[in-house]
Amino acid sequence: MNRTFKYSLTIFIVILLLVGLIISAVTLYDPNAYKPLITQWIKDEKKRELRLDGNIRLTVYPQFGLNISQLSLSEYDSHETFTHIENIQLSLSLWPLLSKQLVVGKLIIQGLDATLIRYTDGRTNIDDLLPTDNDSPAFAFDIEQLHVNNAELVFRDEKNLRNDRLSKLNLTADKITELSLDNLKLHALGDTKHINKNDSNHFEVQLNIPNLQFGANHLASDQINLIAKITQLEDSINGAFTLSNITSTDHHFSSDMMTIELAAEKNAQIVNLFFHSPLSGNLDTEEFKLSNLKLNLRIFQPQSPDIPISGNLQGDLFVSSKSSGYLQANFSGNLEDSLIKAEFNLSDFNKPAIQFMLDIDQFNMNRYLPPTQQKHQLIKNNKDAINHMNQSLDFSLLADLDVNGTLHIGSFQSNDLFISGVQFEIHSDHDHLRTSQAE
Repeated sequence: MNRTFKYSLTIFIVILLLVGLIISAVTLYDPNAYKPLITQWIKDEKKRELRLDGNIRLTVYPQFGLNISQLSLSEYDSHETFTHIENIQLSLSLWPLLSKQLVVGKLIIQGLDATLIRYTDGRTNIDDLLPTDNDSPAFAFDIEQLHVNNAELVFRDEKNLRNDRLSKLNLTADKITELSLDNLKLHALGDTKHINKNDSNHFEVQLNIPNLQFGANHLASDQINLIAKITQLEDSINGAFTLSNITSTDHHFSSDMMTIELAAEKNAQIVNLFFHSPLSGNLDTEEFKLSNLKLNLRIFQPQSPDIPISGNLQGDLFVSSKSSGYLQANFSGNLEDSLIKAEFNLSDFNKPAIQFMLDIDQFNMNRYLPPTQQKHQLIKNNKDAINHMNQSLDFSLLADLDVNGTLHIGSFQSNDLFISGVQFEIHSDHDHLRTSQAE
């Protein structure tokens, strides 16, 4: 008999025996018998209760697989349920396990329901499940396909008294490793609510990330796309957010272009906002910069739905969230036939202190008022017009803020007033707000 044929026959017989042993083991072996050992190990090691109310099934074709149904995990050292999963399907390759590689062909999670809590002291209910800096991964993992279907996540923030909920969450992704992720797609409905108030906002969100590479000091992606819709009663905001060519190294990050499109509707008034700018920043210093920002504004009012109010602005914006926070912005451009120049500084996000300068060459308020609210007998005497304007202006919204700045208008018209060369000085003086106008 040919030696090569003998070796081939021997190898074939060995493979048949191995396959037969695996099939016999899967057929005769009942993984459900080990449920008590699994649940006891979780209780001893993690101080949580694991319930396996459904069956555990093993499969061998086309890949080795595991199917678990009706799984629940409790809160830390408590009987209260933290998460429940209707079904988990997992298919994986056995050979890479010998070299500590977890190669998953497909992971399907159906009906995930979990509640994440941030307590008033800043702790969360998953702190014990998160890896620490001293933990080294037991396996290098590679997931070919991930599907999360019909999940519901609740985020309860007891520190800020908020409840956020994502429902009907569906997520898919291809080729997930420790250093990369491809073709992530997420869609979810949700709502946000203040715990002590009877108010809520509903939203819908879609997230697409074609590719993402990341490491300890590196992150890169061709594009990140986010589409969201927020509604409250009859008011709504639709928005789209895009980052292109994102790179991050050693805490520094940049994007060639950040684009935001917003369409807001309130009281039958529609506002369309579009702006784009390169984005850069430093995660270590918590600084963000929008340079060469360009903004386009269109406002549609019910009294003139076919004639929008248009504006264009450009400028720079710098934000630092470290310590108490700081924001600086400067803009110039036009709103209809008004030329605008503005500088704005805000320090301390917790207790805002605002400084500003706003210069407008001309402003006709009648363009923005319904015809029924307009009057046509103008007061052109500056002194009378300024006195009349002082009586009608309401700065009560600024009374509780630390505000200092100037507002200069070359010429101003509103209803029956006409003022030229007016400048208002706004100053916070302890608990009072003082205003004065230039002569």
